[in-house]
Amino acid sequence: MSNYILEHASEFERLEKQSQNKYYDYESELSDFLPKIGSNILDAGCGSGVVSRFLARKFPHSKVTGCDFSGERIRQASSFAETIGNLDFKQANLLSADFEASTFDSIVCRYVLEHLKNKEVKAVLTEFHRCLRPGGTACLIDIDGYLYNMFPQSEFIEQCFSKIKTAPAPDFNIGRQLPKMIADAGFTKVRWRIETMQFQGEELKTEIELISERFVQAMPFLEVILGNDHHARRFVDEYLETLRCPNSVLFYNKFIVTAEKQGLINVKEAGV
Repeated sequence: MSNYILEHASEFERLEKQSQNKYYDYESELSDFLPKIGSNILDAGCGSGVVSRFLARKFPHSKVTGCDFSGERIRQASSFAETIGNLDFKQANLLSADFEASTFDSIVCRYVLEHLKNKEVKAVLTEFHRCLRPGGTACLIDIDGYLYNMFPQSEFIEQCFSKIKTAPAPDFNIGRQLPKMIADAGFTKVRWRIETMQFQGEELKTEIELISERFVQAMPFLEVILGNDHHARRFVDEYLETLRCPNSVLFYNKFIVTAEKQGLINVKEAGV
């Protein structure tokens, strides 16, 4: 599903639209992100560049680099940020980025890791650790329970969920795994907070629109996982119809995880 969505021609517009929704408010998510003046900041998996632009404007004395594996996203993001002098974009695969070791003071990675296989997430977090300077910080933001946290669920929807969960990616329960995974990658001082995104009334209607757009882009994936076009379309129609019923429930948990790369030990403080 991830590749189909991320490479879709309308992905730029979808990301920009989604960023205006209060439940995807990057300013709130990054309210505790306070890099030092003159920091070198990486927006890893920058998509449309909306967060890269925000970081560059909020921290004008820092240098921001947005990277994404999609050349189309990078071209679009660059065209929207031509007047921002402290912002650059680079096409790069997070699994094999050619950044020098200890390049960045801070790394932000937002709604990216859910699209990767488990072993790829581990590899990316190891790369983040390598690219950060000692004392540098990483901030990971991802949703846990997307797609699955809805009720009621028909027998057919439950069957479809079981099949979707067999796919190596995306992982819609990635959030709960991140604290342990980033610690295993060598990070210290791991902290996290959880924000519940619960949709009711007009907010549910707005989220249904976003889900519908995601389903359109993910249809090739659903056809493969669910067996054929008929099952995929039935799943999408039944899922959306269920959400439109009175008193249906939809919620996600947003994990905001921060961690540090251990700094250099002060020799005098260590008593050496």
